[in-house]
Parts: sequence; structure tokens; C-alpha cells
Amino acid sequence: MSSQLNRRTFIGTAASVAGAAAMAPLLSACGGGTQQKTGANTKSGLKAALPAHVPSTAVKPDIPSVSGGGNGAATDPGFLRYPTDQVATVSGVPGKGGSYTAVTPLWGTVPPAGNSFYQAMNKALGVDLTVKPADGNTYNTTRAAARTRTTSTFR
Repeated sequence: MSSQLNRRTFIGTAASVAGAAAMAPLLSACGGGTQQKTGANTKSGLKAALPAHVPSTAVKPDIPSVSGGGNGAATDPGFLRYPTDQVATVSGVPGKGGSYTAVTPLWGTVPPAGNSFYQAMNKALGVDLTVKPADGNTYNTTRAAARTRTTSTFR
């Protein structure tokens, strides 16, 4: 074997060095290092890994949430009526036309196409949305058939 440097040996050597550098972190995970890091497998590790809960102040609930004692459990806030002061998330109609198809799983009676709810939703969105509810047994078949759609632009 000659020690002459040509393009083939240079590329082979470069690929070997790059492969070894890429594998170094994976190989170090197999070794018995001096310090073992713990993940979120302890209560303190979980507390450090997860962000603190910050309750929403967008609307005031009728029944506030309650934190439960030492186990950290909490209840969700409760609402007895729809808020009178609604938070605006968009201004105007979000869609600019176009046709879309949405397949959703539904375990119940399938509503008829073109019902008043679908018409009101299309008007509010500014698009022509065709909703195709499917039960759990035919969901994959219906979803595959609905992949043909027309694209449009949203704001």
C-alpha cells in the first residue's frame, strides 16, 4: 500500500474523520462517565424541566380554579355563562376564498352536508370548507380520499 495522497484517499480519510467525530457523542453515552446526569425521573427533576403554570387572565371565570394540597393537583376554572367581553383574536374575516376539505373523526350521527352551521362557519371564515366527518372505522379511508383540495391564502 502506498502512502501517496490522491483524491480518493483524501476523500476516504476525510469521511472517516467526519464519521468518527459524528459518532463521538453517541459512543460517550455508552461509557461509564465520571458523572451521571439525571433527567426528569425524580420529582425535583420534573419540577426543573417543566415550566410553571400561569393561569390565563383573558376572561374571569365564574368558579376559579383550586389548587389541591400537597399533591399539586388543581381544578380547571368553571364558567356558568358565555363571557360578555370576548377576546378578539383576528380582525375581519380570516380567509380570502378558496375551497378546503377537513376530515374529522365523529362517533355519532353525521350531520347533513350544507347544514346551517356549516354555512355560517363558511361565511365567518371566508372560505368554502367541506367537513367530512368519519367514524373511527372508516377514518383512514375517508382521510385518504379527501387529500385532493384547492389551496388559498389566509391573512
